[in-house]
Amino acid sequence: MAHGTSAPARGSIAEFDRTTSIWGPITLGLGLVVTIAAALFMAFGTGLGVTAGEFWTAVGAVALLLGVGAIVEPIMYYPILGKSAMYQAFMIGNIGNKLLPASIVAQNKLGARPGTKRAEFISGSAIIGAVIVHIASLVLLVGLLGTWLLSLIPAELIQTVQTFILPAVFGAMVPQLLSFLIKPKTKQTDEAPEPVGVAESN
Repeated sequence: MAHGTSAPARGSIAEFDRTTSIWGPITLGLGLVVTIAAALFMAFGTGLGVTAGEFWTAVGAVALLLGVGAIVEPIMYYPILGKSAMYQAFMIGNIGNKLLPASIVAQNKLGARPGTKRAEFISGSAIIGAVIVHIASLVLLVGLLGTWLLSLIPAELIQTVQTFILPAVFGAMVPQLLSFLIKPKTKQTDEAPEPVGVAESN
């Protein structure tokens, strides 16, 4: 009886992995194409006057700032999220601040061991829940309440705040980059441990 119930389960998981391996790269690739196309249209198709030199300078700055994280983060997150949840997380973004904590809390709450299929499915469900909460809060707090608050703030104050938005964003990203590059050194004592016999005699 046990063999009859476990075999279909293994087949379903294998089918799930096969489907994930096909549609995961496809959806990520489509997201990349749409994102790049939108950025190119904004830069060159709206009459903003962005030159090719300015564009590639901006691309180089972003690549320099986020390049290390693009290599390190997938290696760090995979043991916790698993393959299918990794596709979800990198399609959505904001992994370290929102999706990864949601996955860890859900796994701990349900007693799932990271690296197992159960933990992977729990991570995927936690990511879905985090996204629903995020979208609902954006619609209510930012879309409705935020629009109402902006109508009450003087235009001069809004212009002043907008001046500091870009420095604030980069100010938050630079420490994250430095945390990947600089690792704290463990304290090492130069003195050798005192022999037990000497310590007792003293």
